[in-house]
Formats: sequence, structure tokens, C-alpha cells
Amino acid sequence: MHFDDATHEDAGPSRQELLERAAELGPARLTFASILLPTDPILNRKMQPNVAKRRARLRIAVKVALGACVAFCVFAATRASAMPSGPSTTNEAHVTPAIPAVSVVSVEKLDQPETTKAPSHASPQHAAPVAARWKRK
Repeated sequence: MHFDDATHEDAGPSRQELLERAAELGPARLTFASILLPTDPILNRKMQPNVAKRRARLRIAVKVALGACVAFCVFAATRASAMPSGPSTTNEAHVTPAIPAVSVVSVEKLDQPETTKAPSHASPQHAAPVAARWKRK
């Protein structure tokens, strides 16, 4: 859905128009009269009835959305506080915890193969390859 900016009621001035208006106004000079009685055409346009109606519609939409959020939060809080915290009073079976308070575990030793200590001196058949492996090249 594409709206023509010139015919749509919510259309605002273009960026180029705003820049041209600012150039026409010249540099900003703050005086007591300019603060109390601004002659800014953009501010004057914001005070037109159609813009005020649009702001009023937006204000109503924001209030409705905020009210819906507050109502949902209040409903959720009352629902959570109304939930029973203890055991249920219906005819459901009472479930005991699955973990016992004291547990006994028997220890069974595994069959371990006997290990003997290696001889303190290396056998002559294994000594040569080890020496050759570590020899510098």
C-alpha cells in the first residue's frame, strides 16, 4: 500500500522543504520575545488543528497499549500469587522424592592383572634401537 505524500493527511514536509525554511529564518537569535512568542513556521504548523487531532489519536493509542500491558501484568501477578505453593488438594497421587535420604553403595573390586616391575637395566636387544633413535644426525 503506497500513499501519495501530498494527499495523505499524515504527510509532513519533506527534508528539502525543512532545510529551505531554516535557511529563510536565518541564524537563531534568542530574545525574550522569541522565547515567549516564537515565529517559527514549523512550530506554527504543529499547532494546526489536524496536527493536534493526530497527536490526540496517538496519545489515545499509547494509553490503550499501556493499559493493556498493565492489565496483563496485574493478571499474571494475581494468577501467580493464587497458585498453591504446597501440595495439591486434589485427588492426585502423592509423589515421594526419588532420591533416598541415605544411600548405601556396595563396592566391588575389579579383577586386576598382576603387574611386575621392569628390570632396572635394559636388555641388550632393546638398547640398540633406542640409542639409534636418539642419536643426532
